[in-house]
Amino acid sequence: MDGIGFVVVNLVIDSSVSKILQNRRVYDRKCKADDRRKRSIYSKNKNGSWSTCKHLMKSLQSDSSNNDELRMDEVVKVLENRGIQVKSTGWGTSFGYDFLVTEYTRRNAMLNDGDLSEKTIKKGAIRVGMISCLRFPGRIHIESVRVADFEQMQTLGKQLSHHWLQLGGLLGLLVALKAKEMRIEDIYGLAIDDSPDQHRRLVAFMKRLGCKEVRYVGDGLEHIGDRVIWGGRGLIMKLDPESTVQRFTKLIRKELQNAKQAGVQMK
Repeated sequence: MDGIGFVVVNLVIDSSVSKILQNRRVYDRKCKADDRRKRSIYSKNKNGSWSTCKHLMKSLQSDSSNNDELRMDEVVKVLENRGIQVKSTGWGTSFGYDFLVTEYTRRNAMLNDGDLSEKTIKKGAIRVGMISCLRFPGRIHIESVRVADFEQMQTLGKQLSHHWLQLGGLLGLLVALKAKEMRIEDIYGLAIDDSPDQHRRLVAFMKRLGCKEVRYVGDGLEHIGDRVIWGGRGLIMKLDPESTVQRFTKLIRKELQNAKQAGVQMK
């Protein structure tokens, strides 16, 4: 028995050592492949300037950095570049975000697509967007979302009103990032059906974020449970935090890169 035990232990040790060596060989191959890639870039540009070669090397690094997970501070920087301050709200099981425009944020906004409006904000701040949520075990419920209409955004400045991802989308993206931070996989919201036009706009907005339809909450007895939770009629929709963040990561970083190239310095 002792001999058999000794053989088994040896086999386990040999297996562990072989796995370590195998992982080391894989790592070495990756390093060599990366070195070959860098050398090929240099050889292709050996007749050009060193700055050109450095630019290509930097592009390689930026490509690899794009694989990193999006961070909340990157989204906040995008909003600050647009002249909008982000304020966290809520306490306990509730949380949310306010989007505020102040004279300070407007002065520090990007000006590459035209000057901001001359209208000044003398006291306080104007809230141009908000979202409030409740946290439950394993899920988040979006309770309320509000954004300023297009006309109000135009009065505050051209820079604030024309962008690829509007304020509602950025509010949803912040909630998705918060859900990932909390390790929550499901976000739910109700597209209220108080009027046909409003309901249609809400459903379209939530679908643009990537929400999927779950079920409709009506007036019948079979909907009493949902009515107690959501408080009204409408379409329950579900948002996946992981796919939402992946969907917008490249676009957020592209806007940050454009801001950097335009010489915007954030404090």
